[in-house]
Amino acid sequence: MKKISPKQPEEHVNWSILKNAIVKSFFFSSFNEAIVFVNQIALKAEENNHHPEINFDFKRVDIKLTSKDCGEITEIDFVLAQEIDTL
Repeated sequence: MKKISPKQPEEHVNWSILKNAIVKSFFFSSFNEAIVFVNQIALKAEENNHHPEINFDFKRVDIKLTSKDCGEITEIDFVLAQEIDTL
């Protein structure tokens, strides 16, 4: 698994780096829209066999991606981030 330097991900400026993870918050106009989004993330996570930390609060969804097996940001984190951004 290729590790990524925290300074490397210029193409993912809409995600923030927090310690050894990339994070992003998403906001929705309703609870239903937010929960549909969470379910779509779950499907993408299973497809990629890479599971984010998801915190859900009414109309807000916070996503945290890190490669837990090595405790650092790796390419798969950015692959899943990009797929999440397309949802």
